[in-house]
Amino acid sequence: MSPLEPEASLNAPAPSSVRWLWASPPDAAARRVAADLAEGRVPPDAEVLKSNRARTVWRVPTTAGGVILKHFKVPPRDRRLFLLRPSRARREYRVMEAFCRLGLPTVRPLAFAERWASGGLVEAWFIGRLVPDATTLADRLKSTPSSERGAMIRQGLRLVAQMHRHPYFHRDLHAENILLTTTGEMLITDLHTVWRVPRLTRRIRVANLARLMFSIRDVLRLDEVPGYVRYYAECVGCPWDHLVGPVMEGLDAFERDHVRGRTARCVRNGSRFTRARVEEDRLFLRTGYGRDDLERDLAAPGFELAAHDAPSGVRRVSGPHGDMVVKHFSARGLWGRVRQHLGRGRARSAWIGARRLEVIGVDTPPGMALLECADGSAQLVTRALDAAVSLRALLTGWGDDPAPCMRRRVASAVGHAVGCLARSGSWHHDLSAKNVLIVDEPVDGIPDLRFAPPVDAPRVFLIDLDNMSLGGAFRERELSRMLGQIGDVPPWITRTDKLRFVRAYERVAGRSLTPGVVRRAQERTRRRQARRAARLAMPAAT
Repeated sequence: MSPLEPEASLNAPAPSSVRWLWASPPDAAARRVAADLAEGRVPPDAEVLKSNRARTVWRVPTTAGGVILKHFKVPPRDRRLFLLRPSRARREYRVMEAFCRLGLPTVRPLAFAERWASGGLVEAWFIGRLVPDATTLADRLKSTPSSERGAMIRQGLRLVAQMHRHPYFHRDLHAENILLTTTGEMLITDLHTVWRVPRLTRRIRVANLARLMFSIRDVLRLDEVPGYVRYYAECVGCPWDHLVGPVMEGLDAFERDHVRGRTARCVRNGSRFTRARVEEDRLFLRTGYGRDDLERDLAAPGFELAAHDAPSGVRRVSGPHGDMVVKHFSARGLWGRVRQHLGRGRARSAWIGARRLEVIGVDTPPGMALLECADGSAQLVTRALDAAVSLRALLTGWGDDPAPCMRRRVASAVGHAVGCLARSGSWHHDLSAKNVLIVDEPVDGIPDLRFAPPVDAPRVFLIDLDNMSLGGAFRERELSRMLGQIGDVPPWITRTDKLRFVRAYERVAGRSLTPGVVRRAQERTRRRQARRAARLAMPAAT
């Protein structure tokens, strides 16, 4: 790419207090875009690509081939900070300009602008040239045959090595920020998070490699990572053996951050959830469901929620959107109200736990709405599962019939689910066989193919999630508790069934079951069975 032409400035009208800085004299289409922004409106033909609280990105198809428009919003508390540092729009413009001069492939910058008021930065815009028919590396890898993915990943690593040789550090380098053109060229984008560093340390190399590898985890196997790290090291001319271990640790760290971030979004306005306040109550909704849908369901016959002072219970009701399960959590004294006010109530734990399981690849009935009342009670609405059978009922129905095919599938599927929990640091404190539901249908929507269950495995749904804890670290004591609870099943489970469960667990969890964990789990199972036998032997109360 040729160096940029000398800059020419274009001042917007004085009332707008916006000054545009152009890489080259703008054409008529670019002037119209700048005029629309100066008057506080987006071009009418703009298409939103992504949007969040800090940034909005549009695609504007102009006569000059199209432009990418970014709008950066500055919160009031940070407006004076940009007196000492460049804005995100200015930084992206300058870094793209430097990349073009150095021959690094990126999008061609056109202009940036800033609006200042009351001694601080209010907002900033960036305009870049639109690359026609370009796709992201993540999308291209998903549609590429597995035999051709390796060459495409190595091409991306060559691009990263080329950037590191200058040296630049991209703090948000993932597959969504690498574009592929129709000619096969790769471009680095989203450069407002790029910094030129005096020396490229091992920590910086590992951070970029681990984040890029994690972003393509759905098409990448763990045993392929060392080979790609070695290829990157050969491109930059540095030793590779001291990079493999930190990159593998970085993959686990990004996985934990990914799960924690997606889980936190379910209690605030996120991509899939909304939060509202109904008088003194708090309402959380899945975006596809909507508050109007909830009100219609509440008004339907047989869908009335329980009174606030009613005891806790679970009811299955029918509404316009199908069968749903309503679980009522009653207030239990002052401590129960305080816990709910602090966001530690059982209903909130079930709502967050369902989202966490969804992120790590374990099925659970999707939560549709959560209503937290001011008096401490709560109502949790989830989808009902048709054709679902609890693990205890399924095993009891087998009896002494071997059913080897179904036994193998169920044992592997349950072991896979428990392994996903242990790997992500999520612990279900009531993982008994009645809280594990089996649906004999193919698994879909697995977010990470590295830990995908067998193709013929049935779907395993976990319910009663108000006893979940999201510790984030592996604890043998919690694993022994879960294994002890789920091991309390009919006695005709064979040794082969247990072995298949253990193999599936170890494949996903990435660690073996130690003899101490197995021994404590068996002891917990014996205690559960003894307590149940004692309750059944007690005489009925008169």
